[in-house]
Parts: sequence; structure tokens; C-alpha cells
Amino acid sequence: MATNYEKKFYKDYEKLQNKYDKKCTDYKHMELRAIIAEDIQMRLEQTVAKQENIIDELKDEIQKLQREIERLKSLSNNDGTNSGIPTSQTPIGKKKHVPNSRVKTGEKIGRKAGHKKDKLERIEDEKINETAEHTLEECPKCQGKELIKTGRIIEKDEKDYKLIVINRRHRYIEYKCSCCGKVVHEEIPNHLKEECQYGSNVKSLALTMTNIGNVPLNKTRRIISGLSMGEINPTEGFLAKLQKQASNKLNNFVEELRKNLINSTLIQWDDTVITINGKQGCMRYYGNDFICLYKAHERKNKEGLDKDNILGLLNSNTVVEHDHNKVNYNPEYGFINAECCQHLIRDLKKVKVNIPERTWCDEVIKLFQSYDHKRKELMKEKQDTFTIEEVNEFILQLDLNLLKGIEENENDKKSYYSKKELTLIYRIMEYRDNYIYWILDFSIPFTNNLSERNLRGIKSKMKVSGQFQNIKRAEDYANVRSYIETCRLYGKNEYDSLNRLVEGNPYTFAELYDSKK
Repeated sequence: MATNYEKKFYKDYEKLQNKYDKKCTDYKHMELRAIIAEDIQMRLEQTVAKQENIIDELKDEIQKLQREIERLKSLSNNDGTNSGIPTSQTPIGKKKHVPNSRVKTGEKIGRKAGHKKDKLERIEDEKINETAEHTLEECPKCQGKELIKTGRIIEKDEKDYKLIVINRRHRYIEYKCSCCGKVVHEEIPNHLKEECQYGSNVKSLALTMTNIGNVPLNKTRRIISGLSMGEINPTEGFLAKLQKQASNKLNNFVEELRKNLINSTLIQWDDTVITINGKQGCMRYYGNDFICLYKAHERKNKEGLDKDNILGLLNSNTVVEHDHNKVNYNPEYGFINAECCQHLIRDLKKVKVNIPERTWCDEVIKLFQSYDHKRKELMKEKQDTFTIEEVNEFILQLDLNLLKGIEENENDKKSYYSKKELTLIYRIMEYRDNYIYWILDFSIPFTNNLSERNLRGIKSKMKVSGQFQNIKRAEDYANVRSYIETCRLYGKNEYDSLNRLVEGNPYTFAELYDSKK
């Protein structure tokens, strides 16, 4: 039997055991809570990290959207004043800009006081080939009363034309030689080889409409049919074949243009996109004040330039003006490159439109325009260049403004257009000498607009016809346009020039050149 001491001992031991068990339980609970708390903390940190990633992604997306908005604003700000966009493609809501270099005088529109009125002059008597007599039987006011002639006749002349269909039959009389017995007749020309064919005037009219007016073949057929009251009704196949035949007759003429172009001291060239059988092709123009040469290619690349066989044959004294076509700086070419300053001004205006706070671009535009104006005044005085001091001043001002542009760009790179702005600045710096040849030599034009003007008709062709059926049709069009536009440079009537072409006697370049001497 346990003593009181033992009972007390066991009782105290049990209390201590209970306290120990409780402490262990509390510890385990604390350890578990710590583990749970640590897990919760980790989960919270993961959630926060995910939320931060989402926030960063949203910030990036917002930044992208802001840049896209700026990009779209940049596109909407583009028009004919700061890019090569044609007037027809002016964005909706913007006023169309019609290129015009004339300065407003503030005077009223129309004929100025003292200027001769433009009107048709009276036709010379010997040229009158038709007379219409207009008589009156009775007085419009006093009906039935006799009218007495006063002896005065009021004459009014009228110029008009009418299309008379000529159904001409050529008769070649056969003869038999009394000596050898051979049957002979006058030689029949190639254009009369068929039993019945269209004459040169019909062919010239068709070529005029399709190559000068850019009228589609089906409408050309309808117009000719209408003018002849249905007597002349060529098929579209005939019109297509006519274009091919005209082109084939011009191979020698086109080669003449190419050879003379190679010996020129100045060449301006540009190209534009055309559609050939649903794919993008290229129509290229080379020329100056004496020559217009067009070339068509399936692709817009150096391979086409080499195939034209022009740029690679130019010597080191020939100046080639272009719209910053970097392919011209290929080491295979040895000519002098001159950049179009009008395109540079457009690029500078685009910077100003997209980043209004920029000032350097305004200064460069003013610098180029002021010197262009001075140059025109000096050319009127038969000067051919600026003084050394004026040239050095121009270069100094240009360099200072470009450095100013770099500084303005570095202080504000947030704009979407800032990268393009910096690219433009570096481009001007790299090609500065090529941008100032017009200052050193007044025979070099300020702009390359001659090329743009001569390619403008090609765009009209694309709007009307949509595309060329194949590369050969595009080449045919290029040959005929080369002939027409070159003849026009020398004051030759386009219709008459085409008439000579269809008759097999086109102008030669030597003939055109001699006519201008």
C-alpha cells in the first residue's frame, strides 16, 4: 500500500506530465501554425508576384497601344505635303493638297486688267469650207409683213469636225511582161496584207486613247464604234495586238534612247509599283529634258536596274538624281549621286507633324527653301553657282541645325516618331554632300519632280485598267510611252507621231534631236 509520500509524488508527477503533454501539444500547434503561416506567406508572395507580372504586362500593353495610337496619328497626318501620297489618296476628313509652286499674289482670280483675252479668232476666208445661210421669212413681231434686206450680213464662225468613214479599196493592176511572160503588179505594203484591214487613222486613234488617255480596251472599242456610228467596230483582241505591233516597231527607237541617255551629263530616275497579273511589279523612268525612257519589270530590285543596262555604264562625271534610292550607292556604280531636296522637305515636314515641339526641322526647311529662292534669282541673272562664302554658310547652318536636332531628340525620346526622326538626321549627315549638289552646280535640279510627273500617268493607267496581263504587255506599254513622251518633248503632235508609227515610219531620236537645233 502506497504511503502518503508516494501518493503525493505520483500526483505531482501526473501534474508535471499533464503540463508537459500540454506544452508539447501547444508546441506542435505553434509549429503547425508557423508552417501554415509560412505557407500562407509564400502563397501571398506568389499572388503578389503574379499581380505584379499582370500589372507589368498591362503597362507594356498600354505602352504598345499608346505607340499604336501615335503611329495611326502619324499615318493620318500624312498627305501630299509631307509624303509621296497622291492627292486621290488624301485621308477622309483632310483637305486635299494640290501641288502648286505658285505664290499667291492676293489679286482676284481670272484674267488681269490689260491681259489679252483668250478667244477663238475669226477664221480666214480661204479656210471656210462650209457655209450655212440663215434666212427669215417674216418679222417675229409683225407676222405676215414683208421683210426688206438691209444689205448687212452678220457672220459667226464655228469650228467643228465630223468623222467620215472611208471604205477605201486598193486595186493593184496586174501586168504580163511581153519579154519573159512573168505576171507582175506594184508591191503590196505590209499594212495591206489582209483582204480587209483598218487604216492608219483608226490605229492611231486607238493607240492615242490606250496610251495617252489610258482608256481600257473595251471602252476604246466602244468610243471608236460610237464616233463612226457603228461602222468601225474593232475587237479587243485587235486592239491588244495593235499595241504589241506598235511596241515591236519601237525596239530600235528605245535602244537609241538608252544609248543617248548613257552619254548624258544628267539623268533623273524613279520607279513606281504596278500590278502585273495580280502581283506587284515595277515601272521605271529614266530621263531628262531630252529623253523619256520607261522600263517595266516583274520586281523592284537591282537585278532590274542591271537589266536596263544604264546605271552601270555611266561615267564618273554623270549626275544621277533620285529620291534617296540607296541602291544607287552600290560600289558597282561610278556616277555622282544627287538627292531630291523636295523629298527631304517632305520628310522634315513629317517630323514636324508628328512631333510639333521640334524646331530644328523648321530651320532646315527654311534654309533649303531660302537658298532655292536665291538660286532662282541668280539663274535669272545668268549665274551658275553660289559664292564660296554662301556655300560655306549653308553647310554651317545645316550642320548646326542637325546637331540641334540630335539634342532635341535626346531630350525627348518618348515619342513614337523619335526613332524615325533620329534616322532622318543621321541620313542627312551621311549623305549631306549629295543633298547640296544643286548649290554647287545650278544645272542640277533642286528636285526630282520630273520623274514623278512622268510616272503619274502610270498610276492613272493602274486606276483604269487595274493591272497588266503579263510582263510583256507592261513592256509594250513602256515602249509606246517612251516614244510618245519623247516626241512630245520635241513639240511633235502625239497623234501624228503615232500615225507615223503605225505606217512603219516612226521618228528616230536623231531626227527628233536635229529638229530642235
